[in-house]
Parts: sequence; structure tokens; C-alpha cells
Amino acid sequence: MKQVLLGITASMALAAVAGAQSQDPAPGTGTHVDSTVVGDARSDSNGTSFASEGLDNDHHFEAGAPHLTEMAASLGLSAHQQAQLHDIIERGDAGAAALIKREQAVKEMLDKTPEQDPRYAKLREEQANAPARWQAARETVHQEVLAILTPAQQAKYEQMRSARQASPHQ
Repeated sequence: MKQVLLGITASMALAAVAGAQSQDPAPGTGTHVDSTVVGDARSDSNGTSFASEGLDNDHHFEAGAPHLTEMAASLGLSAHQQAQLHDIIERGDAGAAALIKREQAVKEMLDKTPEQDPRYAKLREEQANAPARWQAARETVHQEVLAILTPAQQAKYEQMRSARQASPHQ
């Protein structure tokens, strides 16, 4: 789970660095996911912060993949690779937004559904499968990033990714 999040974050970081190196204007601090897709991913509809409990804290989701962008800065991406990475990060953000919204909806339905209701067990199962969905999303981003890199860049990316995952403070 932690590796998937780190992979997504690393992918997002690569995209941000790629965008900063291009002649396009620098992107904002977040992405469309922050406001358009899920509202503010840091709080729920009741204004409760997820800082201590909740979805983005559980999954360590950071829109825009800042760690990936940081890693991308040292890979020497071409302008075309930078654009591809940006697209990968945007798709990853949109996928994460969909996962967050679905988890919020399942939580709300569980709160309203009595345990005797046949739907309750299915909702609990869906809730229990959320980490696997996040892992799959992270793996998809990782594979998409690898696909746009040259063999030398892939080796360097994997080395940086391994070092990041081994770091105890990450």
C-alpha cells in the first residue's frame, strides 16, 4: 500500500518537474482534482478534516504527485516525455478522486444501512477492498511512467523509487 502511494506520488512529482522545465506557464500548486473533481480532498462535506482520520490521510494521496515530480527533475525528460508524464499524473489524480468519492459514498451508505440489511455486507466488503483498489491505481501509474522512459531513465527511476521506499520517514 505504501509502495503504491509512493509510486503515485513519485509519478506526480515527475509530471510537475516536467511541466516546470517546459516553456509552458508553471502549473498551480494543485491540480483540477483539488477543486473540480472532489472539492477539497482534505475535508469532507461536513467540514471535518481528514488530517487525523479519513480518506486522504489513510492513502497519503497528494494531488499533483509532488514526489514524482521531484524525481522526474533528475531524469532529464524530453518535452514530449514531460507532456506524457503530466497526462499520467492528471489521469492518476482523476482516478484517485474517483476512489475518494466512492469511499466517501460507501462510508455514508454504511452509516445509514442497518447491519441486518443484505446490502450491509456488500458495503463492508467494498470498504475492505479499498486498499487493493488504491494499490492497483498506484501500480497503473508506475507502469505508465515506466512506459514513457528510456531504459537508462527507467533504471534511474527504479533506483530513486527504491531509495524512497526504503526511507523510514516516507
